[in-house]
Amino acid sequence: MYAFGEIVLIVLGILIAVQIGKWNELKKLEEDRLILIEDLKTDMLDNFELLENRLQKGEKAVEALEQFLEYSIAIVMASGVSFFALTMTQPRPAFDLSGPMV
Repeated sequence: MYAFGEIVLIVLGILIAVQIGKWNELKKLEEDRLILIEDLKTDMLDNFELLENRLQKGEKAVEALEQFLEYSIAIVMASGVSFFALTMTQPRPAFDLSGPMV
């Protein structure tokens, strides 16, 4: 009976050790998950900031192009030359675009 009691204690010890190992593994997985979530949050905030910066640069470029277009139209209108006349006086390409593409 004494040997049986020792075997039961050993088995219980092993089961407790296995359970503690599982708890530790779950705790480590939870820590890794939280670190991953924090990294994802940081990456998303960085990407959002980068996207905002690029959007602002794009908006500035659009504003500059609009101003350039307004200025160009004003010059053409002030010169009294029609847009059609301007397009007809533009040099033609030196190569033929209507031929077969090789």
